[in-house]
Amino acid sequence: MPLAAGLCGVLLLTGCVAADDDVAGGGAASSTTASADPEPSAPAATPTGDSEPYPSGPSGQESPSAPPTEESDSTESDSQPPDAATAPQEPAAPSRLTVPRLDLDEGLIDLGIASDGSMEVPEDAAEVGWFTGGGRPGGRGPTVLAGHVDDQDGPAVFFRLPELQPGYEVQVESADGSRVTYVVDRAAEYSKGQFPTAEVFGATMDDQLRLITCTGPWDSLAQSYSGNHVVFLTPRA
Repeated sequence: MPLAAGLCGVLLLTGCVAADDDVAGGGAASSTTASADPEPSAPAATPTGDSEPYPSGPSGQESPSAPPTEESDSTESDSQPPDAATAPQEPAAPSRLTVPRLDLDEGLIDLGIASDGSMEVPEDAAEVGWFTGGGRPGGRGPTVLAGHVDDQDGPAVFFRLPELQPGYEVQVESADGSRVTYVVDRAAEYSKGQFPTAEVFGATMDDQLRLITCTGPWDSLAQSYSGNHVVFLTPRA
């Protein structure tokens, strides 16, 4: 086990997110980041979920008001915007990940964007983080969860992530008590220099889930693993 294995997550997603405006989803525990690896520029993505901009209204002058009638009061009332209480609500933030096949049941911490433009990673190797700039379970766009594979003390929270195979189920519980069951579609490994930012973080019209950790040979010069293991999941039908 490399002495600096605790840094395996430092470069886990470095370069995967360039800036807030480039992240799919719109949107934190403290974390450590580094920028030793070259950072591929992340393509701009249309925000997903409830943060997606709504179409703008018609431009130009307003239409002339219709002559007052006996029904004008009721018509005006019916045309008023719906009360905020009845407007669609943003899905609740995810709060817990359960993976029966891996005997994993962990609460989630928030991960934002670090000062160097990379995604934050958990400081504690036992924690799983949710990227707050991505989607939310039950909404549109990918919900992205990340964790370490190991540290100087041994296997970490996502050490067994490569064991997940197509068809295996994962549950994500949200702060409001709702739960979404996802099914593994596929898994892939990528070198850090070829990380598919748009494929992992890019905007989608449906609900998706990504689980990410590091993998590959240990790079003693960069003090990190050379690649990332990504599991792609979609909600159970």
